[in-house]
Amino acid sequence: MVASRARGDDEAVGVLADVVREGLTVPARLEDVLVEQRRLPRRRLLLDVVRDVESGAESPLERRYLRDVERRHALPRGVRQARDAVAGRAVFRDVRYPAYRTNIELDGRLGHSRALDRWADLERDLEAAARGDVTLRIGWQQVLEPCRLAVTVGGVLALRGWTGPPTACGAACGMRPEGVS
Repeated sequence: MVASRARGDDEAVGVLADVVREGLTVPARLEDVLVEQRRLPRRRLLLDVVRDVESGAESPLERRYLRDVERRHALPRGVRQARDAVAGRAVFRDVRYPAYRTNIELDGRLGHSRALDRWADLERDLEAAARGDVTLRIGWQQVLEPCRLAVTVGGVLALRGWTGPPTACGAACGMRPEGVS
């Protein structure tokens, strides 16, 4: 399996997410193969990745948000790849918290640097805001500080009705609101 030979975990995630997103296979089939391959390098990681891909994490950035921000800090479970309508066409939100009318858009792909892609993203955000939804546009820099990001996302969700709060992911968790030491 190609993903087991990837140079790093994020590359392995990308390989598995790509084959599912492109319709070349389904997560259940990948899981069956991984269960049979007991001596495959990174097997445990790959099984975890397949389960995350099955839940809708379609990129290394989306998986890190799911694992490091949402799960480890006990944020509510978001709906991944949530279908939405913008200007009469279907779009998919990376993560949606429907009860709190909050969208998370994870911008980690190179295509998001092109002006037309950025304008389309901003247009979607404006349409969401006109309906009363808020969109948090998050990149690698924020996801690589998961404790801090959990405080921010948890704070936005709390303003919109979540009775959280996020919890520390461990003894060394850097989860502190801005300005608190």
